[in-house]
Parts: sequence; structure tokens; C-alpha cells
Amino acid sequence: MSKAVMEAGIGTLSKVDQWRSPQAPRTARQKPPNGMPKVHATAPVAAPVASKKQVVFRFSAEPGSTVYLAGTFNNWKPGQLKLEEADEKGVYQAALRLPQGKHEYKFIVNGVWCADPNCSDWVANPVGTLNSVVEV
Repeated sequence: MSKAVMEAGIGTLSKVDQWRSPQAPRTARQKPPNGMPKVHATAPVAAPVASKKQVVFRFSAEPGSTVYLAGTFNNWKPGQLKLEEADEKGVYQAALRLPQGKHEYKFIVNGVWCADPNCSDWVANPVGTLNSVVEV
């Protein structure tokens, strides 16, 4: 075979390449050529999922307030995660299982978005305010 033909990827296929080639004719029970191991197809194995850890979010507000939690972990959906009033003194909380990594979040108290005043890790967001950050 000439060098030009080899560089262009043109040439004759070996018995092994013909067996693997998608253009090669198929039979109902095609066997590999002599000397090739039989390969059994299996379903793909999913990569291990990062373990999740329980994180408790707490916020103090006036008793009887409505407090929600939104963040990167729920695609910033403000009405999805409601915090329950833990006591009658205005402490609200929710426990979530979050995957490892950094997660930005905010509380929504009576319709007003609030960063967590007890969190020391904040980042600026695209609307010019701050998001609280928790690292799991």
C-alpha cells in the first residue's frame, strides 16, 4: 500500500477490522475471527453518585412569617422549599440532603429575598445583591 493511501486511511481491511467495521455484513450470530476473544455486551454502569449530606438551614423572623429557601440546589424556585417554624419564637428551619460542593442560596421571608445573616461566606450575584454560600 502506498504512503498516500495509508495517510488517507484508504486500504484493505484486515480480518479483524472487517469484523469490527459497521459496514461489514452481519449475520444473526456473527462470531469473531479465530484468535479474537468473545466480547459480551453489558449495560453501561453508572458512575458513582457523590454522597449527599444533610444540611439544616435556620432563619429567625417574626413569628407567623412565611419563610422559603431557594438556591442552586433547587434551580432558585422561590416557592418550593418552605421552612417550618421550629418554635413560637420565630425560628424557622428545613433540613435538606445536598451533594458535595458549593451551593448558593437565599431565604425568602414574606416575599422578600434575604441573604443568610449567620453565614460568613457570600458571593455577588448577577442582580447586584449577595447570595449566601454553603459548602458540603
